[in-house]
Amino acid sequence: MKRVFTVIAHIFCWLVLLSLPTMFRPNGPIKSGFDVFEDMFSGPRLPNDILLIAVFYINYYVVIPRFYFKKIYSLVIFFVMISFGALFWINYTITLQVGKLVTNIEAAKGAGAIPRFPGYHNRESIFHYLGPDYNLFMLIIVLVLSFSFRIYRQLRKLNDEKLSREIAFLKAQINPHFLFNTLNSIYSLTLSNSDAAPEAVVKLSGIMRYAISDTEKELVSLEREITYISNYIDLQKLRTNSRVKIDCEIKGNASGKQIAPFILIPFVENAFKYGINPEQDSDIQVNIWMDKKKVMMGVHNKKVFIRKDKESGTGLGINTTIQRLQLVYPGKHSLTIDDNERNFNVSLEIKLA
Repeated sequence: MKRVFTVIAHIFCWLVLLSLPTMFRPNGPIKSGFDVFEDMFSGPRLPNDILLIAVFYINYYVVIPRFYFKKIYSLVIFFVMISFGALFWINYTITLQVGKLVTNIEAAKGAGAIPRFPGYHNRESIFHYLGPDYNLFMLIIVLVLSFSFRIYRQLRKLNDEKLSREIAFLKAQINPHFLFNTLNSIYSLTLSNSDAAPEAVVKLSGIMRYAISDTEKELVSLEREITYISNYIDLQKLRTNSRVKIDCEIKGNASGKQIAPFILIPFVENAFKYGINPEQDSDIQVNIWMDKKKVMMGVHNKKVFIRKDKESGTGLGINTTIQRLQLVYPGKHSLTIDDNERNFNVSLEIKLA
């Protein structure tokens, strides 16, 4: 379905582009939509149209990726020169043929029988219509468009690949301090024969499984993402004392919905990373609301003194997540971050498909 839509979009764009000379022709206003197609597919126009389309796709799919990106500029210049040469050869040939046709038309006027020729008014109008200025202008436009679209696509691809590598790297490194602290907490629970120990192991296992395997997909179920967040918060509670206040509220139905993996958790990780100090009163609040079309999340943490540790890891960084939101949900999300001296607040809303 996507391929069919792409083909239709290409056809539509070409019809618009190739109709521009007709829309702005000097021979008077267009009387009907048929005038556009009549001029576009007329004998003199058709070879030029085919050349323009061929130049665009050959340049886009062959010349730019194989020569321009590999810095073989001599072959790029050679292709451009060949394109201009083909343009002038086609129009020189057409000009000779049209000259003969004009002579026949003007001769036929005397006999009272004028052959039908689209766009003909007089000798000057035909030669202006085929003038090299118009054809040269269209060829330059096509070359510029092909370079612009291909270079933009390449930059977008490189940016996506860079971001994917960053995400893969960050997903692979679960915060070691969180992992070690959680294991120590579970070990303490086992020594005291606490009933919470098996449940904690299950939660940690779920976190590891989601972080390592499930997030390889472009989309995951919203339930999995919410479960990950819940397990993460529950395990964080194991290693905190009474001075740390943690509130988590999740409302709504997550079943049947999908979301990009690790798109919500970074803001929660950030709150725990910069909002917990065992020697200070700490406050963390996580609120998630879901309805049929969107998911909303609010995260708050009171800022406390944090001793920087090079080995602590960064989890999924906020900046990387902002980039992911812009790529995965363009125009379908709103993010507000309030970073003041005392608190750090995040408000995120994502429209789900």
